[in-house]
Amino acid sequence: MKHLLKAIAFVLVFVFAFFLVVYSVPDQFEQAYQRAIVRQYDYYRTIKGHKIVFIGESGLSFGLNLDYMEELSGLPCAILGNHYGEGLLFQLNMAKSNLKPGDTAVIVYTNYTMPPGEAELLLSGIGKRIDLYRFFPKELMGKIIFGFPSYFRKNLDYWRKWGYHPLSPYFLPSYDERGNMILPREECLLPEDYTQEAGDHFGWADFWVQKRDIEPDFVNSLNKFVYWCRRRDVKVLFTIPCYYEKAIPDGYDEMIMEEFDNALRVALDGELISHSRDYIFPREYMYDTAAHCNTIGANHRTELLYRDLSPYMATKE
Repeated sequence: MKHLLKAIAFVLVFVFAFFLVVYSVPDQFEQAYQRAIVRQYDYYRTIKGHKIVFIGESGLSFGLNLDYMEELSGLPCAILGNHYGEGLLFQLNMAKSNLKPGDTAVIVYTNYTMPPGEAELLLSGIGKRIDLYRFFPKELMGKIIFGFPSYFRKNLDYWRKWGYHPLSPYFLPSYDERGNMILPREECLLPEDYTQEAGDHFGWADFWVQKRDIEPDFVNSLNKFVYWCRRRDVKVLFTIPCYYEKAIPDGYDEMIMEEFDNALRVALDGELISHSRDYIFPREYMYDTAAHCNTIGANHRTELLYRDLSPYMATKE
């Protein structure tokens, strides 16, 4: 027993010393793009009364005008999500912190499994906000733990080399204090001969080419969230990411998209309110990737999403 107590004491001292060193190094990611998730969370926690929270990845961050959605819906709205690497499960845990009866959660469905290394993006996104560690999903704890040394090493290296200085649009000044993107994006930066595909990210490739199920473990996690919300009289709705039309793989026509949507409707316990075919955008609506809208595109996507959302909403207050 004496040796066990000594071992436990050694581990505790080691952990304390390690975190003391980690948190004595100034945060080099304070202006990073992924840090917007902290602003989003802090604003979300302040909203009282009925509200809508939109949960998703960078396509939501670039593709939703929060002011416009509030104007259309007549309700306070919040965003939880920017970098894909932060992970939807983390954001769902965040959402639980302020969901009340009568609220609505709108989730942008994309296939998601956190690749090795992307845990660093989650850690750099929340920085020294230890209070947000409680939202780490248990499914990803292993990757987060093993990603921590790499995150710390990068933070230390930037500190030694005069800091990390991200550039527009991927820096915190692109966002207001609510974590809503306010950076004007008036043009499309994609090349005219764009050839990259977006099918894998959305799920069409796995579903149609490889004939796989729709991420069963991930969908199971989403359905657990739906169940948690229903017990608290919170409505959960699912929508579709938007994509540049030239990024859609050959052969993926409207019929295939509709069959995918139908399969998704069967798999998800929450209502899928959107159709993939409606969210395939021309060049004039896109910005710098196949999933990021410019300002005009974000307004258009906001209108589409409100159109899909409005039949499920209660009367405006």
